[in-house]
Amino acid sequence: MKNFKLLAVMAVAVIGAGLLTSCACHKTAKKGMSCMECMTAMAATNAPAVAPAPMAASPTKEQRLAVLLSQYETNAISPAAYHTQRAEIIAEP
Repeated sequence: MKNFKLLAVMAVAVIGAGLLTSCACHKTAKKGMSCMECMTAMAATNAPAVAPAPMAASPTKEQRLAVLLSQYETNAISPAAYHTQRAEIIAEP
């Protein structure tokens, strides 16, 4: 459904920008189909399948603790903030 909405928005943008003045429904006499429906259908059939981008793995506790320690050692955060955030990270499941 998400891809369908994106294709519809793309079709509106193409038509709205004047890049395309007619669609297949005018050329193939598809009766009862609006230009928007025709453009969306054309975009859906001509668009290559796109795989979703892989999600980045969230940092492990050890990595987060290492970053936190580095911030503490460079005085980027206060001792109180370091200990509070460290306790929160350690307490996470």
